[in-house]
Amino acid sequence: MHRFILIIFAFLSSVGLKSQTLQPQLFASGFNEPVVITHAGDDRIFVVEQPGIIKVIENGSTSTLLNMTQLVGSSGNEQGLLGLAFHPDFAVNGYGYFFVNYTNNNGATTISRFTVASNGTVSINSELIVLVIAQPFSNHNGGDIAFSPVDGYLYIGTGDGGSGGDPYANSQNTQSLLGKMLRIDVNGISNSSPYFIPSDNPFVNNSSYAPEIWSLGLRNPWRFSFDRDSGNMWIGDVGQNAMEEIDFELAGNGGENYGWRCYEGTNSYNSSGCGGSSSYTFPIHQYNHNNGGCSVTGGYIYRGNQYPNFVGNYVFADFCSADFWMYDSNTQSVSLTGINALYVSTFGEDNSGELYYAELYSGNIYKITDTSVVYTGCTDSTACNYDSNAISDDGSCTYADFGYDCDGICTAGDLDEDGICDACETMEYIVVDCECELMDPLTYTVFFFDVDEVNCVTIEDCYCECLNDINGDGVCDTLCSEDLNSDGSVSVADLLLVLSEFGCSSSCANDINLDGYVTVEDLLLVLSVFGDICE
Repeated sequence: MHRFILIIFAFLSSVGLKSQTLQPQLFASGFNEPVVITHAGDDRIFVVEQPGIIKVIENGSTSTLLNMTQLVGSSGNEQGLLGLAFHPDFAVNGYGYFFVNYTNNNGATTISRFTVASNGTVSINSELIVLVIAQPFSNHNGGDIAFSPVDGYLYIGTGDGGSGGDPYANSQNTQSLLGKMLRIDVNGISNSSPYFIPSDNPFVNNSSYAPEIWSLGLRNPWRFSFDRDSGNMWIGDVGQNAMEEIDFELAGNGGENYGWRCYEGTNSYNSSGCGGSSSYTFPIHQYNHNNGGCSVTGGYIYRGNQYPNFVGNYVFADFCSADFWMYDSNTQSVSLTGINALYVSTFGEDNSGELYYAELYSGNIYKITDTSVVYTGCTDSTACNYDSNAISDDGSCTYADFGYDCDGICTAGDLDEDGICDACETMEYIVVDCECELMDPLTYTVFFFDVDEVNCVTIEDCYCECLNDINGDGVCDTLCSEDLNSDGSVSVADLLLVLSEFGCSSSCANDINLDGYVTVEDLLLVLSVFGDICE
């Protein structure tokens, strides 16, 4: 037992050291109560200010996309403009629709759509109200909205209506939209049809449930996100006064009941009207308030490209304690990071998957960086020095040369015994018994077809033909070097060719004996085989 505990401690310690390498990097500042960080499928980053303003960061400059403070009721501490999500088609068109979640001047949760014109401007008059949910109290409004990367529907996280302890039992009320994760279709909507119910919503055919419900039993989901790779959902659900929780849901796995108010985390809270524990889905992680915690802020799975050691890990924080955690989704272990951040109000990711967080009262936006050393090496499995443990390629890959393997051994043969691997070098062969044999280079030339120049063919892979087969019988003709016009015989025509160049001493085409000159010796060679047929 003690050995097991030591092993676990050693493992968690090693994970903790790794997570300590996460560090904040100031990205932007000067925001008024930032509560959302998101993107629109391009290089811009959008920041929502709780009082009702949407700002955009582009090329290091900040500007205002939309000021909707006149529509937003933000007198309560948890009221305001709380959510922003761009329609998936926005990235394709560069303009179109985005959706917001805010409390209106009556305190009701309001989901609406705005239109971005092709010139990039947004009119407040373009608003189309999608859904309004009355709120009995000013707190516990949830507020986050997001489009699933899997199904493209809009998900809406709602709180239980507020006060404390869910006095109206809204979270377990299957007819109430409070304390839920909702899922609606906002494609092709209009004022008369502001949203549609997806046909595969889990309770769509159960009249005991509101059809918009995707899952239930949430208290105040303050920031949820989708893993951009898998579509899995991660929810940070704020506790009552004892436990904060992270809920996890596999992509497409609707119908979950996360237990509130029957349970706060895994602790029983109010069992009135509750079912057995098997009726509920308990958190993947929870923590208590012993270290000064008060409210979880849910984060994201890192799927960026800049920090390979960070990939696949989920980050989240507590608003009050400055604790900033990393959850390793592979080992299901949690550890504190090297970041100490107070009043973290939200997390976000850019179009490349890099992660950011905001501090509510300082108004700062930070990028999350990883300073851990990335093990580098050759990551190309076809290379001689491939390193299966390498995370990042360091450019050191080496490959076999033509005809040679990684050990420098010739694998393509050396039939001409010149010490050079044949590997598609110019050689001369003749077809004999379906094999290639080295022959006189003045007589036969090889023709290669479908040669694999990457893997370096052996000689048996070569398709060889005779250079001369005048009668077409498939047998290589004897090449007469004196047959200068290659008509198959040594005749007067060849003699005349020699005479035409007689006395030549440079670049002579009819130098039969290859001594560099056309002389009497060349004439005698023609005369010695005069009349011969070359076959």
